Amino acid sequence: SGSLCPRDGREGVAFVDTLEGADKVGRANFMLSYTWSYTLGDIIDSLTEYCRNRGLDPKRTYVWICAFCINQHRVQELQRSGGTVPFDDFAAEFGSRVKSIGHVL
Repeated sequence: SGSLCPRDGREGVAFVDTLEGADKVGRANFMLSYTWSYTLGDIIDSLTEYCRNRGLDPKRTYVWICAFCINQHRVQELQRSGGTVPFDDFAAEFGSRVKSIGHVL
């Protein structure tokens, strides 16, 4: 992609790093818990319904989704080299998100 990651300065960014403007990106007020078996359409439908049922503005409801916020380039680099993300690193990353965001969907 040629873009530099704002966290480590290396080439390759998380999807969230490509977004700009308040209608697309902001500090997360929800964290989505999901499985890889959910389709993107199901996730979108569920989040749309959640916002509608609670009177939330979808353009100001920011949801942290690991696949879009964790730099998948780094995950793939680890996998190509035969490595995996150590569980303690994984737990720390997600634990800090749950604590700082405060709301899990």
